[in-house]
Amino acid sequence: MKVTLKAESVVHGGETLARHDGRVVFLRGAAPGDRVEAELTGEGRFERTRALRVVERSTSHVDPPCPIVERCGGCPLQHVTYEAQLAAKEELTADALERIGGFPRGSYELGAYVPKGVPELGGRGCIGRPAAPGDSRRPAPRPSSRSTNACCSSLCWKSWRRSRGERASCPVSSISVS
Repeated sequence: MKVTLKAESVVHGGETLARHDGRVVFLRGAAPGDRVEAELTGEGRFERTRALRVVERSTSHVDPPCPIVERCGGCPLQHVTYEAQLAAKEELTADALERIGGFPRGSYELGAYVPKGVPELGGRGCIGRPAAPGDSRRPAPRPSSRSTNACCSSLCWKSWRRSRGERASCPVSSISVS
């Protein structure tokens, strides 16, 4: 059945939380505050679904900078403003410290998030693992759990650079795309 849902907040994995008839719904493709149309099955304690259409955009909803974000799936928050992404990450971190770590709010101080890479792409330049201490080589790419690409963020980074009319070189490999 098609329903209209109001996205509440970002949850782990880049989905947003919504509710319908007392049930939790995890939405992909919605920003906090969006009103969206989605298809629900009505089965189970909760559902996962994709926003079919944004009925009313919130102030935290932007057009994604990457042209392949829908096909790739590796950067699920590109349609959320950078400021809203940072606020969501801070809230998720505080929630994990409190709920899982047992640290009451106010007993710790979260440091400022220092972005790396291209801020419009969520502050990531590439997905990689750290090199060994003293190793000056770039980190080796590893597959993202949400993408079939070995370096999804590099592809998004290249697409973003190309959309700005710039020459795009992958920050992980020696591949260069004009």
